[in-house]
Amino acid sequence: MLKKLVFLAVFLAAALTASSQENPLPRMNWEQKNYEALGTLIRDNGVLSPDYDPSCKAFAVFDFDNTISCNDISETLIDYMVDNLLFRMTPVQFHTAFSESLVELGVPLANPIGDVKPGVSIGDVLADIELDYIYLWHHYSGYNGDKSLDKIHRTRWFRDFKAKFRWLYDNIYDSVPSGISDSWYLHIFERYTPEEIREMTSRSVDYWMTKPLRRSSFKAGRKGRSGKITSTIYTGFRLIPEMVSLINTLKANSIDVYICSASQEDVVEGAACNPKYGLNVPADHVFGIRLNVDSEGRIASGLLEGYPVTWGPGKVEAIKAFMSPEHCGKEPVLVGGDSNGDYDMMVMFPKLVNALIINKNAGSKIGTLCQDGLSNPGSRNLVQGRDENRGVFIPTKEPKLLK
Repeated sequence: MLKKLVFLAVFLAAALTASSQENPLPRMNWEQKNYEALGTLIRDNGVLSPDYDPSCKAFAVFDFDNTISCNDISETLIDYMVDNLLFRMTPVQFHTAFSESLVELGVPLANPIGDVKPGVSIGDVLADIELDYIYLWHHYSGYNGDKSLDKIHRTRWFRDFKAKFRWLYDNIYDSVPSGISDSWYLHIFERYTPEEIREMTSRSVDYWMTKPLRRSSFKAGRKGRSGKITSTIYTGFRLIPEMVSLINTLKANSIDVYICSASQEDVVEGAACNPKYGLNVPADHVFGIRLNVDSEGRIASGLLEGYPVTWGPGKVEAIKAFMSPEHCGKEPVLVGGDSNGDYDMMVMFPKLVNALIINKNAGSKIGTLCQDGLSNPGSRNLVQGRDENRGVFIPTKEPKLLK
């Protein structure tokens, strides 16, 4: 009997050793060195590690837009809301939200994109948008009019509204202080409950997942004060299968996963926490932009005071304030991102094992990290290519950009 028990113990030990040497991450389309590095990270920090402590687990943090997804969940939601006229505002409320929140309406746009009159200001574009919205308010059957959405889409007022609203979203950042430009578009969610935003996001994701990933251009329907502007946007949306797989593999190996995004928090939860998309990240593990709510629990104007703006240094602040304390003060073992907004969390944690960088051929600060990962074999920066036309990874460090 003793011999049988000894044999069984040796057999189980051998089996455990063999399983711990296998890569727990499904192969899919990972670049080979990234695949190996992530497999090692999971084995060394998860339940297979001899140092594993269930009361003090390791954790990973990922950006959402263009890291877990292909295309931006907030931008595609904005387009979905504009196309379906889902604003919950009267024209007066619209003016208060989008014009009165900007103090420098007369300043010419700093670096306008596309066909626009010289010297056009934010106020000029907003004046056109507000006139468009007044027309839509009085003519669309979903507001105070009698025209169907299909008929409204064919009016020059709607075409103008769509092109100029989206154009201003893309152009406002270089023209006003960052805190204002970052929060300006968030007025679009006012008078929605968080639950309604999550449900609307799910509808938007479902819709855009059926559309091809491409650039689409929309020309303004009338000149107005700002001219016949053309807006070019990215349409379509995908959750990257390899990232869904990585997140689930980390969790299966008892490494906690958090999302830290510059998108509004309820919007991210609409995809990250919905079981039908397969990420299954708990809501208390999602950190994004938080807005004020009114006495009825509906989104109100303004960012939530005392909570970090989860972009750049704000992501580091959120990790230190809300995630590390749940893990015995540990730093993340893995972070993932694609842009300058993710740079700080990739460099501010000395004990970070790996930073996963989705390569979009970006420049500036994230470009320096990407170049380090490309040129330095020992770099902790893992550079991963993706096919932007299909919304999947490709087994290289270089991307296949959108045609």
